Amino acid sequence: MKRLQPIGTHVLVVPFNEERITEGGIIIPETHKGGDRKGVVEEKGRGNKWEDMNDIKKGDIVTFGRNSGTSVNLPNDEGKIVTYLLLDIKQLIVVQ
Repeated sequence: MKRLQPIGTHVLVVPFNEERITEGGIIIPETHKGGDRKGVVEEKGRGNKWEDMNDIKKGDIVTFGRNSGTSVNLPNDEGKIVTYLLLDIKQLIVVQ
C-alpha cells in the first residue's frame, strides 16, 4: 500500500473493533453504544507552526469521541481493506 500521509495536525487511527455479540447471537455494532472510542495511531501529520505533533507517535493508543473523525477505507500491506479514521489532534482526548 502506498503510505497515506496526513496533512498538518491530522492523525490516521485504526479504531478498535467494539462489536459485541449477545448470548442469543445478535450482533450489536459499536455505533449503538455510548461513550468514547479507542484506536492505534497508524500515521500522523507534521503539525503546523501553532501546534507541535511530538506528543503523538505511531503505535500510541488514543481515545476520541464516538462521532469524531472521518472514516476512510484503504487496503493495508496485505491488501485487506481496513477502516481508518482521520482525526484532527484537537479531537483526541487521551494519548497512552
